[in-house]
Amino acid sequence: MQKLFKAQKNIFQEQIKGQFNQLFNKNTPKAFNSMLIKGGTIVNADHKFQGDVLIENGKIQQVFLPEQKIHTQRNFNKIIDASGKLVMPGGIDPHCHLEFSFMDTTTVDDFDIGTRAAVAGGTTTFIDFIIPGSNPLKYAYNDWRTRADKKVHCDYSLHCAINDWNEDISKEMEEIVKLGVTSFKLYTAYKGTYFFQNDERMLQIFQRCKELGAVIMVHAENGELIEYNQERLIKQGVTGPEGHPLSRSDEIEAEATHRVITIANTINVPLYVVHVMKRAAADEIVRAKRKGFVVFAEALAAGLGVDGRHYWDEDWDTAAKFVMSPAIDDDPKTKEYEMRLLATHDLDTTATDNCAFSKAQKRLGHDCFDKIPNGCNGIEDRMSVIWTNGVGKGVITPSDFVRVTSANTAKIFNMYPRKGIIQAGSDADLIIFDTEATKTISAKTHHHAGDHTIFEGVKVKGLTQTTISGGRIVYDEGVVKSTPGSGKYISRLPYGYAYEKIPALDAQRRIKETPVDRSGIKPSSKSLEEKLSQLNTQIDIYQDKVVQLQNQLKYAQSSSNQNQESSGSQNVWSAKYTNELNSLEETLKAFLPEQELNEVKRILYGNKTSDLFIPDSAKSIAMKNDFEIVGYKIPATQEQLRPPRIVRIGAVQNSIKAPTTAPVSQQLQAIHDWAREVTHAAHLAGVNVLCFQELWNAPFFLCTREKMPWLEFAENWETGPSAQLFKELSSKYNMVIVSPILERNEAKETIFNSAVVFSNTGRIMGRHHKNHIPRVGDFNESTYYMEGELGHPVFETIYGKIGINICYGRHHPLSWHMLGVNGAEIVFNPSATVGGLSEPMWPIEARCAAIANHYFAVGINRVGTETYPNPFTSGDGKPARHEFGMFYGSSYVAAPDASRTPGLSRTRDGLLVTEVDLNMCRQIKDKWGFSMTRREEMYARLLTEAAKDGFKPQRIR
Repeated sequence: MQKLFKAQKNIFQEQIKGQFNQLFNKNTPKAFNSMLIKGGTIVNADHKFQGDVLIENGKIQQVFLPEQKIHTQRNFNKIIDASGKLVMPGGIDPHCHLEFSFMDTTTVDDFDIGTRAAVAGGTTTFIDFIIPGSNPLKYAYNDWRTRADKKVHCDYSLHCAINDWNEDISKEMEEIVKLGVTSFKLYTAYKGTYFFQNDERMLQIFQRCKELGAVIMVHAENGELIEYNQERLIKQGVTGPEGHPLSRSDEIEAEATHRVITIANTINVPLYVVHVMKRAAADEIVRAKRKGFVVFAEALAAGLGVDGRHYWDEDWDTAAKFVMSPAIDDDPKTKEYEMRLLATHDLDTTATDNCAFSKAQKRLGHDCFDKIPNGCNGIEDRMSVIWTNGVGKGVITPSDFVRVTSANTAKIFNMYPRKGIIQAGSDADLIIFDTEATKTISAKTHHHAGDHTIFEGVKVKGLTQTTISGGRIVYDEGVVKSTPGSGKYISRLPYGYAYEKIPALDAQRRIKETPVDRSGIKPSSKSLEEKLSQLNTQIDIYQDKVVQLQNQLKYAQSSSNQNQESSGSQNVWSAKYTNELNSLEETLKAFLPEQELNEVKRILYGNKTSDLFIPDSAKSIAMKNDFEIVGYKIPATQEQLRPPRIVRIGAVQNSIKAPTTAPVSQQLQAIHDWAREVTHAAHLAGVNVLCFQELWNAPFFLCTREKMPWLEFAENWETGPSAQLFKELSSKYNMVIVSPILERNEAKETIFNSAVVFSNTGRIMGRHHKNHIPRVGDFNESTYYMEGELGHPVFETIYGKIGINICYGRHHPLSWHMLGVNGAEIVFNPSATVGGLSEPMWPIEARCAAIANHYFAVGINRVGTETYPNPFTSGDGKPARHEFGMFYGSSYVAAPDASRTPGLSRTRDGLLVTEVDLNMCRQIKDKWGFSMTRREEMYARLLTEAAKDGFKPQRIR
């Protein structure tokens, strides 16, 4: 497998090297088919930017940023002005059936007409399915190539279905893998046909795919139950198209999906579940991903654009045109649900399953629904349907759109980075996309051969203006300009992206499955080295215990000796009732002369920040609502080619606003009213990105083990009270808002510690979960420490790329690191840090992260203390008590250059406003070179070893 990876890498590097030599050789004449796309916004799966794209001989030669003028001295065969448009990788449709014989008829879209429709919609590569029937696999491969090569208008590749199973087929699979077919499809549906596979066969085929480095694909429905339901319904007189969805319930798809996931995980082979149509099946995918299984899944344009209520249409032809398997869900909310799963990476790709039949062909099943040819169109409209329902509704970003329409497919099926990205060396497969263009889809105007479309009358906004395939303009302004046979077959290598996790998972499994020695024979004595190692380990443990006890003693001495037995009625805490140190900065200023103070600040805070003007209107709100408001500027170097990227960051720290004994509704109303005021003040102070503290809208009840009434604060992240509040305020103030809440997943009745991100337009961009579960102390583990598995997402907003590292994540350098790897420019650390043990760590961790990862880190803590009706312990050996320890505010912003702002008060509510130039991130990255020298490959290897059972630390004595 490694040899194949290396060979593929070397070939790609040689291609790029040759292309660069050609590009910058002054003696090179004007190249054949040279083209420049200028002035557009280039969108890749990871980011978007202004730039120009130079194409020569079917390849992207270079991508130029606006400040680069190299290409202005060259001559081109064609210059396209893409100003005001998006330039994106051409779509890749991973699931098509063109010119396919099925259910006693053949699809109307052949390789000519079907690919005309593809390029008209912005698809530049598709993957069709070899269906061998009773023929040898290589014979079927040659048949598909013979028919497709002379007709296709764009590039294509092939999957292969496995209809039978024996030794000959096992050998034939290896032969066609060498021909570039590295994905195989099985069907658990269609019992009684040559498609159907049982579990025993699937187990063997999955094993063979792993041996060959191939991706296994499955059409997952329970064929046994479908057959039973069909017979039952027909006996009841249900023979119309509505019988199709009635025979295929949610559970039928979900059961088969769960079953094939289980088989694939048993073998540990990458699984790709095609056309996930029902919520229950999608939930099986989500559940598997949460467990770390290597499973990918696709959604269809049909399921994202329409719903299955049409099966009950009184017009038989209208109902029949929607018949496909699995059936489109009749719940109109499912398409929204699946689009959100695409946004959260739970579904990976979008396809069409383009398998189009005419009305006359559909009428072959007029007497009974089980004879209606299964299949719908979609290859022309997929891109616009997904843009309209995804980007147009604020569910996914333009970069997400590229990820789910091209990049992920290219990765999973081993065509990346040849396909799926706009960069030097990649195939010149691009589209110029007009986000404002609109059309109403109709069979009267589409490029398909069919006389109907499932999207009839659907209005879409966002259309492909120009399609470029292999450097050729194949579609432009409504006209297909290519010729049949101009596309190429794409041979794919085995293994690749889909197999990246498999070796490590295999290694972990081998360790776990090591047999236990029960012979009873034990070594008579340990070596001196082993005894010494054990003794040193015990010494380390006892030294840690001494430090722990010393810290507990200090905490005990600084705390009150009287345990409050209050019922909690005086729960709302205010700094004026304590003797706590209010501010480190105020104390230094009070006792140090100015000269020494400046030097101390330089040592503590790095480069000097300057004060930021806060308008009186904002100060007035702060005074009225009793919170501190301060502002600072962190300067950056003025660049010559890039304008400054000035952003104002707001960090909010607060105590609760009503006693814990008050009704939950009263507590929520009080803190929401306060949040409105502080957000208004932030707006008046010019804040662009605002983040609240961890669980800002609830008491920090997780110190107790009680569930009620505290879990009533948990809410739906998309529709709950705080979501409604910040949808309104983010839109009203043109502000990105990060709201850390206790999330209730209503579908699974699961609780998560989450942070929800609201765009400046009032739409929810997504959320992030707490990633670490230390499971220590007396905390409510089933809520506070519920492990999140959304990875380390970075939210690309108009005010920069934002990451969130919730609370405990600040103790883990890898959490900070992964957000940097994903391109974060601002990382918030909303926390609830209790003094004593953790306060000394507070000024260090976020600042170290900012330095090491070249982004702005924002530490946000809550303030005050909270009293609860029932006593609880805190794992510190003290008697049970009612009052939680002190939260010591001190929120601050740390910059990549090691400077930081002074902190907010330790004891008062506050809003910290910090003006930064995001250009500093790259400036410091270039200056210090940490990114170039961090040797991630070495640490990846060492961490993999350290995670194994039996790991021995590298120690020298």
